[in-house]
Amino acid sequence: MLEFVLFMVFSVLETYAMFYLAFKVFKIDIYFKEILFASLLMGFISYVLRYDYWININ
Repeated sequence: MLEFVLFMVFSVLETYAMFYLAFKVFKIDIYFKEILFASLLMGFISYVLRYDYWININ
């Protein structure tokens, strides 16, 4: 469970930063709730794919 929580925290942080920088560069309006939701969704899908394909599983 700790592995999932840590993966989600760092994944959300990483994708949130990428969205934020991309939106700033292209001068797109920033909506924090939507960026957070998209980051959570992307992190969860990434974790599920890693688990299904046995990538970085102990």
